Amino acid sequence: MRLDSKSKAYLTAVSIVGVAILAVSAPLLPFQDWQGMLLLAVLCGIAQMMPVSLFRSSSISVSAGITFAGLLLYGPMAAIWINMGSAVVVAFRPKWKPIHKVIFNAGNHALAAGVAGVVYVGVGGVKVPESLALSVIPILLAAVCYFLVQTLVVSGIIALTERVPLLPTWDANFRGTALNFIGLAIISTTIASAGRSAGPIGIIIFSVPLVMAWYTFKHIQGRMVYPQPEFASKADQR
Repeated sequence: MRLDSKSKAYLTAVSIVGVAILAVSAPLLPFQDWQGMLLLAVLCGIAQMMPVSLFRSSSISVSAGITFAGLLLYGPMAAIWINMGSAVVVAFRPKWKPIHKVIFNAGNHALAAGVAGVVYVGVGGVKVPESLALSVIPILLAAVCYFLVQTLVVSGIIALTERVPLLPTWDANFRGTALNFIGLAIISTTIASAGRSAGPIGIIIFSVPLVMAWYTFKHIQGRMVYPQPEFASKADQR
């Protein structure tokens, strides 16, 4: 599929913003916690290996729950890079993607996690809170922002390349998964609590509930309503 000038500009803008976020956050990472961050990044990638396919080439996974746990345990800068575990897997599954798509997806992951981190801190969330119960509201708000940013960015490129309206595309593909992101945020508090008290083993064990969230995504997938076929046919003609 050939990209028009608007689509190229959109891809470039998201990619540049994402790379900038990665560059700014890298020196601020809590490197003393590198083992925990690496574990969460790996788990994030594993979760992404079981995505739920949506419209055309878009998909969604439960990897965001791991990113939210990283936000609670290690802070917003760590969450951005933990989310790259998902972006790495997106680059080659279900097949290798062109470099411009790889950078765009990485940019979207960085942008979504970055916005979530800003919101989390802005509403009073702190790194490794004394009581994770006090972080429920901040992490829920962060999850909502993560969901909106990531899904709207994906909907934007679908709308441009398929020449379909933005909001109906978002509504058909993503609105039904909103509550699942709230669930992922709640699960992330459990993972973070286990990580704080039991270390890596606790993180791995308490990541099991994410499988239930994945099953819910699969259930919702079967009830989605996609854009009309003529939209796809128009895209195939370009």
